[in-house]
Amino acid sequence: MLVDDRVEIARRAAKLLSSGRFANRWTPQPHQVPPPGDWYGWLLLAGRGAGKTAACSAYVTEHVNGPACLPGSVPHWVGIIAPTQGDAVKSCVDGPSGLKNHDPGARLVSAPGGLVVRWPNGSQAHLYGASAPEDVERLRAAGNTCLVWGEELATWRYLQASWDQMRFGLRSGPRPHWVASTTPKPKTLIKKLVAGEVKGVARTHATMYDNPHLEQHIKEALEETYAGTQLGAQELYGRLLEEDENALWKHSQIEAARVAPDAVPDLVRTTV
Repeated sequence: MLVDDRVEIARRAAKLLSSGRFANRWTPQPHQVPPPGDWYGWLLLAGRGAGKTAACSAYVTEHVNGPACLPGSVPHWVGIIAPTQGDAVKSCVDGPSGLKNHDPGARLVSAPGGLVVRWPNGSQAHLYGASAPEDVERLRAAGNTCLVWGEELATWRYLQASWDQMRFGLRSGPRPHWVASTTPKPKTLIKKLVAGEVKGVARTHATMYDNPHLEQHIKEALEETYAGTQLGAQELYGRLLEEDENALWKHSQIEAARVAPDAVPDLVRTTV
């Protein structure tokens, strides 16, 4: 992230806090403030406990209570996709960082199409999982949305298929867009998003240590076990790791041993 972007995010955080919109409800940290610009997607890549779920929950709350994307009795159609539908309920709705905590008016109901969050102004958010072929088909038939929240994106079992169906349906209103929160895993889509290979994606990063509300004894206990390990780098610092520390060969070794196709000798036997 550029220095100018950081300054703009800090300025916007101060403006939000001074406006009173989060009074008695939630105080965002700088990494939890949406990035500036007219982005298509916001990827919040962060370690465990950094507050990424709270950031997305607050964003959805502000969106559904803001200017209408659609005319009629339902001003906003939102999709919330988590590893499973149960995860969507537990983390995104009922949990301490969920929608109910940010807006007591949000209600979880069972509707003919599945589980739905409804707000007093008529806005709706439908909950989905991404762990089975049936989940992918539900997303295919889900209808159109103006906003999608992807919770723990890297842990979706059917990541690419669910992502594709989500994007096909994200086309309602003047600015359909998505937000996603995840601790990274070296999956193809995640690597593309991090590398900037998907257009219109704004990326922010945070670690466990960026959350001042996480108790110090919890940080110390996790550090004692995981400091200096690959798992710690991924889960605490939110780093995207390309290699397994237990692998027999590193990517650099493989690349260094490559030969041109016309230089490959006649092989007597290939063993894997």
